Amino acid sequence: MITTILKERNLNSVFLGQLMKVINVSGSVNSGKSTLIGYLLYKYSVERYYIDLKTRYFQMMMKTNKVPVSEYLANLIQVSTDETLRQMTMISKAVRLKTDKDNLVFIDVGGHHKYTFQVHLSSVESDTTLFTVGVDEVKERAYIRETFLTHFITSYITRKSFSKTPVFHLVLTKVDTEPNYDKYFEQLKEDINVITKNLGMNDVVLFYYTSGIKINSINDINSMGDHETLLKNLLKTERNIINEKGTVFHVRDLMYPERNVRVLGGRLMTGRIEKKQYINTQFGELQVKELELFGNKVNVINQGDYAGIRFENDEITENFRGGEILGNYRLTKQLNIRRFVDLQDNIKNIINELGLPITSQHFTFVNYKEGSYFYTTINGFRNKMKINTLEKNMFTVDLEKENSLFLNTPNTGIAYNNENKLIGAFII
Repeated sequence: MITTILKERNLNSVFLGQLMKVINVSGSVNSGKSTLIGYLLYKYSVERYYIDLKTRYFQMMMKTNKVPVSEYLANLIQVSTDETLRQMTMISKAVRLKTDKDNLVFIDVGGHHKYTFQVHLSSVESDTTLFTVGVDEVKERAYIRETFLTHFITSYITRKSFSKTPVFHLVLTKVDTEPNYDKYFEQLKEDINVITKNLGMNDVVLFYYTSGIKINSINDINSMGDHETLLKNLLKTERNIINEKGTVFHVRDLMYPERNVRVLGGRLMTGRIEKKQYINTQFGELQVKELELFGNKVNVINQGDYAGIRFENDEITENFRGGEILGNYRLTKQLNIRRFVDLQDNIKNIINELGLPITSQHFTFVNYKEGSYFYTTINGFRNKMKINTLEKNMFTVDLEKENSLFLNTPNTGIAYNNENKLIGAFII
């Protein structure tokens, strides 16, 4: 029996049944991201043992720590006790929704602006992005002033850098709390039209949905909206595969650091990785000791798989935050930016057209000149970039520290201000 199981597992994705499609989930704090994903798992996942396991854990937390039942669905995707107690997403993570026909992998990222680098990372490795906007946020257009605009533009530019048509799914959440939600549903569409028009996003494909979820008890959950249509459209997502000759494993997380086991979790963007294979990483040449797909040990992972890799020597630093670490890379302290696109005027136009006040609390504009700074995401870290020379839209910048930049991989250069709000984009 054990031998039979091992043989099945050697078949890798065939053992799991289907190809994986990765969905990046973005939205501001309290926009209902985790609750929505948790509901989709609760309603449509065929892996009921996972739901049962997380339910038993949550029942214990309700009894011992007085966690409200309203957090039940969010708990299905949370990975730490601290998250459950504080009732908020603090650690980005991937969770699988397995249906009879497909595997959807949802990447849930915290809504705070400090998680902008994680949105950048997950935009690279995902196939599409799902944005959640609470109906209460639309009333005052609060979502525009927070992280939505930065995350929306970041996801768009990243998709374009891989020559993919940007396809986004926008969900108006918490509609069960607003009798006139239809009015705000139309307002959301109008707001997004203003954004796409001012930024020249003529090719973006947008799908809109509504969602209302009320948790009376673990066994009594009421819902309204377009959840089934949302799931069907997500299942139709076209996979984002990079046409590369080398192997690029895009790492999102350092898994299990608390167990002193360094497991890199992410998506294999191109190539194939086998157990016992030697792979060039920024930590030197390391041999693959173990491969796993959502807890299933396998001997090989293929292009498109979302997987975990453990190396023979656990030399990965504990504060590693993700990025492309396998394949050809070079170290550099200086970048030559051959084209910089300043989007600050476009963002001002959006804010003005929507009738919002421009305050430093919500957006700090940057004056580009020699000696000034802006920021970008390289290898999962926020990097300060100092402008050395400036000629029209061509920069030479110094990085604050060494980072790996990958050859033959499209650069998704997004520029941010000090508050992690998007201000532009660049090409190296």
